[in-house]
Amino acid sequence: MCIVDGYNTIPMLSESQISMVRNIFKGDNENLKVETRAILAYHYMPWVHRFCGDFAQKHRVMGDKVLVNELYQSGYLGFMESLENYNGAVKIPYYSGKYIHGRLCKVMRLRGQLRTCEFVPYAQRWKLESVGLVSENDENLVSKIKAIMMDAPFEYKQWFFARYDCETLKPLGSVMDTCNRMNCSHETYRLKMKKINQYVREKMRTC
Repeated sequence: MCIVDGYNTIPMLSESQISMVRNIFKGDNENLKVETRAILAYHYMPWVHRFCGDFAQKHRVMGDKVLVNELYQSGYLGFMESLENYNGAVKIPYYSGKYIHGRLCKVMRLRGQLRTCEFVPYAQRWKLESVGLVSENDENLVSKIKAIMMDAPFEYKQWFFARYDCETLKPLGSVMDTCNRMNCSHETYRLKMKKINQYVREKMRTC
């Protein structure tokens, strides 16, 4: 079973497979647990590779081969750590993604290259990405963006306010927290927010 979004195909266990894995990890057969983790690692390794690649592209570091290699290694380590604690209660991409993302962010922080726009209010982030399109202060910008999003299509509004506070437009936790709330992959989140950014940009031009 797979979920397809954009160019990514994310492998997913079926409900019966999740139930089987859950029963294995609840049991006492340690050898069977080791074998099951090995099977899961083999099955999901292409997904881990894509996850790390998407992260590197998002942070625009694909040209730094040494750093990219370090990200892949850290991502694999985070994935294997997640399998040590995995009990089958939730789907692996939602569970393991937190471990992988945490490892990747740690590498980027140590390199001083983590994009800070992920942690600032949406109004400030939009302003940084839209140089030349806007001149008003942040307070006016917050009001404009809030007004735009309140009149936005329901899907845009749902995704936007799952990520940002409806009053301050500050992020509600991490991107991974939003993915968990919306029960989606990181790539699905990225594509949705890209459309919303384009929508806001078009509306701001006509304000």
